[in-house]
Amino acid sequence: MTAFKRAVTQLISTLVTREERAAQVRDRRTVETYYEPHGLGVLIARGPCHQIALLEARLAGMARSVIKGLGAPLGVPEGREIADDRGMGELMFDFLTGSQPAGALTTQSTGSDSDTTPGQVGDSVVTAANPAGIDLDATAEKIAETLAETGVQCPVDAEWLKRQARITITVPALTLLDRNTGEDDDARVPGMVNGHPISPETARQLTGTGHSTLYRILTDPTDGTVLDHAAEAYTIPEKMRIALVEKWQFCTLPGCDRSAVKAELDHIKPFNHEDPGRGGPTSMGNLHPLCREHHQMKTDNRLKVTRSPDTGMLTWTLPGGHQLQARPPTNPIGQAHAQQLLNLTD
Repeated sequence: MTAFKRAVTQLISTLVTREERAAQVRDRRTVETYYEPHGLGVLIARGPCHQIALLEARLAGMARSVIKGLGAPLGVPEGREIADDRGMGELMFDFLTGSQPAGALTTQSTGSDSDTTPGQVGDSVVTAANPAGIDLDATAEKIAETLAETGVQCPVDAEWLKRQARITITVPALTLLDRNTGEDDDARVPGMVNGHPISPETARQLTGTGHSTLYRILTDPTDGTVLDHAAEAYTIPEKMRIALVEKWQFCTLPGCDRSAVKAELDHIKPFNHEDPGRGGPTSMGNLHPLCREHHQMKTDNRLKVTRSPDTGMLTWTLPGGHQLQARPPTNPIGQAHAQQLLNLTD
């Protein structure tokens, strides 16, 4: 259903004029709040897709760094380590509700004591202030010294942003070149940010001010899906990774709507490290994105998948023997661009 909704959104974006798109973005740029009787508040931010995607990527990147224990990029002082037990969503919310993507983390000293009669605090061991007759106030002070609140901010380091907070901008070739296609200028094909439509002007602007490297992706003119891109070796080239994400958009297990942007790339037929010639190749036809949970289930042989060499369709075998099939979702924006190219050759 998530893939269907995205395809419908892309299709609508190819039918709305540039002026109408720009007006909608301007008119709907707002923040809405709703408060429910039992204490839950809802915040909805509406605005240009690329700004929302960038904010989401930064918040998610910070949260991932916390969960992985990567304190240095966030500004956690040397000699302290993250001891925070909040989940992904909780961290993203707490960072968002600061004046900037920032917040406070619970950290602990990396050199905690561990002798005599201990008290457990998270992963730290705190020695009682007076084991013979425990002084609660003094022990509480020791615990407070062990666990502390440490302020952190969203990193601006280019390498961190590349790994943790990246977005993918896709621009049709004719839109990028801003070439007159012989049609009404308002009908120019939009671009995409992480699969969500953006206006042609915004797509060109982001491409011109973003990363200096552009990757070419070839698409099928009938349904707009990304065509296979051949490659060798186990290491997955960056351009192949981008093409796979654009091709599948989501985790390939039917029913999973986790984005392919942060998914892991799995070899359908396992790669043979000892004898690469006898194992599954690192190619578009043998790779697909899987979220971490379903990748681990496939590794544990709880899920099995095969690929038809003729159609490219994946067949999943679930526990109990039930089978499901998956194919790359269609891309109406890619189809519209293919039609423009065809019109140029008529």
